[in-house]
Amino acid sequence: MNNSYLKPLFLTLALLLLTASDSYEKNDKKLCKTWAEPVWKEYKLSYYTTGVFRSGNGLGIQISFFNPLNTTIKKLSWQDRGGNIHTVNVDIPPASSFKEGFDGRYPPDDDDDLTLFYQSESKTNCLDFYSEKEVLDIEEKEAIFDNCVVSLMPNKLVDKDYKASAFRKCRKISKAPTFWDKIRYGN
Repeated sequence: MNNSYLKPLFLTLALLLLTASDSYEKNDKKLCKTWAEPVWKEYKLSYYTTGVFRSGNGLGIQISFFNPLNTTIKKLSWQDRGGNIHTVNVDIPPASSFKEGFDGRYPPDDDDDLTLFYQSESKTNCLDFYSEKEVLDIEEKEAIFDNCVVSLMPNKLVDKDYKASAFRKCRKISKAPTFWDKIRYGN
């Protein structure tokens, strides 16, 4: 029995499966239009230590504590004895120790807690997606922009003014391409 027809048959089936899965992925592509804004949450921390030191900017404080949360702390805030609120940006991983000095800051009031700020959500929540037609339109405009830039840039180095001019021209063309622009620069 001759099995010479099986090899082309399997290759054809493999090609069809790859093409079908590729087109499925392209049709299933979603692009977020509106992201959910992360919500800041706060946690009051009572157990911490402070120390005062002299620095070039006058007084400074050193704050030490353990992050009891299972999320990263992004800001610290406290009120000093004079009623002034101090807020500093930090990046403290979950379940880790923190010890840092801050120039020109006064220590928290004895009765005041440290306020730890963290974000409850990251930019993984999308509120609204582009439609399939909008995604195709965006992809077409990006391709037109890219192809336009490639066509206007010579193979040698160019000065930044020429490059900026080409980018401006291609950005303008890609925003509202004419029929001829789509033919010239489209995919």
